This record gives sequence, structure tokens and C-alpha cells, in this order.
Amino acid sequence: MKPTNSYLLFKNFHIAEITELHPESIKNSAKRTKTDREKISHSTKLNHIAKSLGFSEGFASYEKLYKSQLLPFLSKHGLKTRADLCRFRNKGWSLPLTPLNRQQISERLFFNSARLPEKLFTGYDFPFSTTLSDGNRLVMLGEGGQECNDLLRKLGLKSTLDILPPNVYHNLKVAKSNKELRLPSSQFNDFSNRTIEDAVLGAYLPYCNAAFNILGDTLVEPSIYGHECQQYYQNDFHDKEQHAKALAELVDVFSSRLRKSTKGWIEVIPFNERLIFLKGRNGEYDFLYRNMRGKGFKHEFHDGKVKLLDLPSFIDKYHFERWLYFEYEGCRELDEHNAEILYYNSGSNSRNWHDSDILEAFYVENEVYTPKKTKRSNLRLPGFTTVPLKDKNLNISNLISIEDFAEFQKENAEYFGYRNSAIDNQLEIDNQDQDLSLPVSCTWYDALVYVSWLEKKINVPFRLLSMAEYKEIRENTAVLPSVRPIKSELIPAEKGWNAKLFPTSLKKTSLGSLEFILSSNFAEWLREEYSIRSGCLRSFHGNDVYAGCPLDSTGAYKELKTGFRVCYELETDKEVNNG
Repeated sequence: MKPTNSYLLFKNFHIAEITELHPESIKNSAKRTKTDREKISHSTKLNHIAKSLGFSEGFASYEKLYKSQLLPFLSKHGLKTRADLCRFRNKGWSLPLTPLNRQQISERLFFNSARLPEKLFTGYDFPFSTTLSDGNRLVMLGEGGQECNDLLRKLGLKSTLDILPPNVYHNLKVAKSNKELRLPSSQFNDFSNRTIEDAVLGAYLPYCNAAFNILGDTLVEPSIYGHECQQYYQNDFHDKEQHAKALAELVDVFSSRLRKSTKGWIEVIPFNERLIFLKGRNGEYDFLYRNMRGKGFKHEFHDGKVKLLDLPSFIDKYHFERWLYFEYEGCRELDEHNAEILYYNSGSNSRNWHDSDILEAFYVENEVYTPKKTKRSNLRLPGFTTVPLKDKNLNISNLISIEDFAEFQKENAEYFGYRNSAIDNQLEIDNQDQDLSLPVSCTWYDALVYVSWLEKKINVPFRLLSMAEYKEIRENTAVLPSVRPIKSELIPAEKGWNAKLFPTSLKKTSLGSLEFILSSNFAEWLREEYSIRSGCLRSFHGNDVYAGCPLDSTGAYKELKTGFRVCYELETDKEVNNG
């Protein structure tokens, strides 16, 4: 099987899809280049592709050098057939290892090391199915058959369901003491004749996956830098040093086991400073080039849930992702690893974890990426409440009402034309209340487009409240003790069981003229792509994990209505009559 195609970048957001190195293939790649707004000639595309592959004189020399240098190079090194050298070919039923990918390997080779490795373990033809796969089924679930189970019990293996240090050390000692011992014939052929070491390592494979990377040298020859585990600990993890030590010992045995085999390893053979070849055991090969991408780039926000023109100015995610794809050159896997470490070392926790957010924060911290500047306004709009926070003054609206949202709907027919039709009915069902001053219930995407519409209409940099701001504002207001649905607040309606959440006498808590609904069945959308239950300050799911919230849902299936309010930062105290 051939590897998936890769993508070569131009300036100004052009992308060429690279399939093969043959000149005719390069010509086809140039023809199919996805261009952005700026026009670019065919010859310019050809020359850029050739130079990106290390042929400095452009495509005219590439055609000649392909025959005089590249083809002889392939022959000299026995590079015969292009193949996918990352995909596991013998992985068994369950192999909890994340395969390496071409971009990941490329960035390690070109950006992450002063020396070029001689070999890498990708596991492409390693016999996982008869050695390490399905280890949990064998050791913990006893699916190898009676004789296998009897032997494993006799050896006294302890639970492998977690990296409990005493269990890890005991099980590794058992494996080391029984190097020559193999499992008896099993009714399942894949379990027959396995070593005890493979049985133990197979059971721990989900944890070994933390080191199945090329950040360190677990999968690299020669091994100089040691292991680098993608295992991260919160500051309140009580036994992280012992846990990390046990994991390191486990990974050391795992790495040694991989080195006992010639299978699964690929050679690294550089052609020039921008083009490297990978070689498998039987003449299979692949090629990598500097700053390649493994996937194309979609000029969309959240797979087109909101068009770019409908995004409010405070949303930076699309611009960051575009910068990271087109402009940044470096090793993303290493950056993501260091970003995780920085995130947890700074006292943060997994409950508020968002991968792109912490990576962006890492680049900002290291002055690699400059985010959008926070926009402010000196306008004091009527109907807004000024709230002084620790580091800013915010002007904050009350919850956007059904009536406010209806005006937005009338003026944004285009958005409601491409909006997910599957959720259109829920918007209508959730907002049947006759009292149009009640808060609207909508999706996060609806809230974004509303903010964008209002921002353009009034020329004020509106946005949603952040989690930290919301909690700071609510520090001195009433909070309910639980998220248990308050049944008296749920009034049945003909069009939907959750159509009317609000009773006649709506419970509220106030901070000055700002009102918050004192109900665990009402939530507010926040800028970090999740919501918070207004009554108890818990998450959408009713816990303190503020992640994984369905952004295209109003929350109806959780007996929730989800509204929002807008805010903006004040620049000065200047009073302006906005009329």
C-alpha cells in the first residue's frame, strides 16, 4: 500500500499535493495546486516545488537531475517500491499504539535534532499480532485458554490495569526471571509460544504508548537522548515521581524488546538537505521533504459550522491554525509536548484542557506567535453594566433575550440558510415562551454569529465572557449546591419536552443590574467553547470538567437551555452618548 499524499506549501496560502517524484508527477502537482486569491503562473509553481525538494536551480534542472542523480541514487540504495512505512501490517485485534505519521517523522528529521538518526522504528512489518497485541485479553481477561491461564497464575502476575509501581516492578521481575519460558499451545494461535516478556509488555501496551514517539530515542537508533514520555501530571497528583519512575522502567524494557527484532525498523537515507528517503527491509521506500504537511488545509472554522465572514473579531482560532499550517516551521510534536508540560507546571489542570489553546499559549509565551490584540472601546452603551475585574473593566449585557435574537434572525437569513438544519427545529422548540424578554436558548455557533452581527452593527468589539471572568463576576452571588434538575421549572409543551424551562416566577440572582438565572437547568456559553450551568457553576455535563461540550446543541437533551450575554473591554471612562 502506498503512503497517503503529502502537501507542499507556497507563500500566500497556496498548496501543492505531492504524489511522486517523477517529473511528470511534479507537473501534475503544479497543475492541481490549490491557489488562494493571488494568481501564480505554472512555471512559478514548478520552480517552487523543485526548489522545495532541494533542487536550487528550479524545475529545468530537476528534469535532468532526476535522471542523472535521483534514479541512480534509488538504485544504489536498493530503493525499489514506494510503500507506506508507517501503517501497522500485523497489528492483531487490539494494538493500543498510535502509529507515527510522515509529517511527524519529517519534522523530527529536519527540525528536532543536530544529528540524523540511522534508523527509526515505525513497526510497519513488526509481528505485533503474535507478540504484543491483545495483551490485556491474554493476561487480564484470560482469553488464551486454560493452560495459558494456569501458567500465568502460577507465575503470580499482578494486575496491569494501572501503572502501580509495586505491580510494575514485580511483573517485570517475573518476565526477566523467565526469559526462556514460553506460553503453551493455545486454542488461539496468536497466543501460542509467546514469551512471558511479550505477555507482560502486551498487557502494559496502553501505557507504553506514551513513549511510542520520536521525541526521545525510544524508537531511534542510535539511542543517545533516552526516552521522552508523553505522560503529564497535574500538580495535585500525589505520586507522580514514583509513577513516572515505574513508567520509565517499563518503557526501557519495551524499547529493548523492539531492538531484539530487525522487523519494524526503517533506514534513514538523506539525498540532499531538503529531501530524505526511508527504506524498509525489502527495498520498500518512502520520501520526506522539509516542511511537508500530511494533510491539506481547510479554510473553514469548525468544518464550516460558521463561515469566516460570520466570525466575530475575538475568535483567533482560525488565524492561529492558518499561521501554524502555512507559516510555522518546526517540530509540532515537540512543541505540543512542551506546551503540555508548561500547562500543567503553571498549575492548570485537565478539567479546562483544550489542545489548540495550550499550544497557542506556548507559542505566545515563547514569542513565536503574536495573537490578535484585544480590542477595547471607550463607549458606554445603555443597558450594559460596568464591572471592574482584577485586570480590566468590562461592560456586560444581561442575557440576550428571545426578542433580541428574533431581530438577529430576521437580518441574518444567509446564516440560517447554511446553519445545520438538524438543529433548526430545536431552536424553535426551546424558545416558545410568550414572554419574549426571557433569555434565548441557542447553540454556541449561534452565539458567535450574533456577536459578529452586533459588532458590525454598533462598531464595538463585543465578545463572550471567559470562564475566569464569569467565575470572578459570580464570586459574590448566590450559587446552588447541586445540578439535580429542578422539576418545578420544567413545564411540558406540545412541541417538545424541554420547550418551556422558565416558570412564571423566574428565580434570579443579581450583581447590581446584572441578572443571572439561579437554576441548574440553565447554562451560559463562554468563549472557551463550553458552557457553565448558571445555578451551580458546574459544567454542561454536571461536573467540573469544562470540555467536550457539544457546540451545535442547545443542551435540550440534558434538560438544559443555554443562553449567552455579550461584553466588551473598556478603554477609558469617557462617557459617550450612543443614542
